[in-house]
Amino acid sequence: MCDGKKITALSRPVKCMLKYKKIIMLKHTFTILPGVGTRFERHLWREGVFTWEDFLTRIHIPGVSQSRKNIFDREITKALHALEKGDIDYFSIRLHHNEYWRLFDAFHKDAVCLDIETMGGPAGYGEVTIVGMYGRDQMHTLIKDINLDSGTLKDILFQYKLIITYYGRVFDIPFLHKSISGLKVDMPNYDLCFAARRLNIKGGLKKLEAYFGMRREDSITGMDGYDAVKLWGKYIEGDEDALKILLKYNEADTKNLYQLAEVLSMMLSREYGPENINR
Repeated sequence: MCDGKKITALSRPVKCMLKYKKIIMLKHTFTILPGVGTRFERHLWREGVFTWEDFLTRIHIPGVSQSRKNIFDREITKALHALEKGDIDYFSIRLHHNEYWRLFDAFHKDAVCLDIETMGGPAGYGEVTIVGMYGRDQMHTLIKDINLDSGTLKDILFQYKLIITYYGRVFDIPFLHKSISGLKVDMPNYDLCFAARRLNIKGGLKKLEAYFGMRREDSITGMDGYDAVKLWGKYIEGDEDALKILLKYNEADTKNLYQLAEVLSMMLSREYGPENINR
């Protein structure tokens, strides 16, 4: 669970936010350039250089020497080619992991939401019971002792380029690494917990869902991770209905990540993008 005790109201509910036009934030991003941080990036925006194409077409930019301009022109040209090819690795190695939200708009069609359920112990001691993955409008569910193994997980996961999780950078991915032999997940992880913190929104996944007006089926409303552990215990004792409820719970956790990823990326774009250059 992502640490935090409250949610600070910052925006309208999801259904209202999704009416706004999206910003393709990656093409506004200059922090992929060598030696450029967010402060200089904002300087470029203030000078009217909002996109990579803007930079290439400007002959002179205040604060950028001609030699540096030539270097940046070459790097931006490479970035445009990488984006055209769908090469997410080009950008992930140039961005800090807290900035992976900038990848979402450009690579949302190649994004997969991931959420796991466990037996309740810490990574290295507990076991993964369910792995839910949702991408390209398709839900994949892997269940311990049925179809959950390293090969199957890799076959599904590596069809995608970007992972979306909630606190997965700290919990889900390290837990999978310690629990499933031979698994190495090094794809960029758009972690919604830390993305929300950038907006001063704190709390667990269920709190964010409630704040943004997202609803679950009555049969799983109010459930949490501890309930998931108990349901697995009932299932291994022979209660098949418990597994059905657990799978429904995990599917809701997993699918809801995508809608939250959309709204948080829009909020971050408006807070940290060129629309708010005077912040």
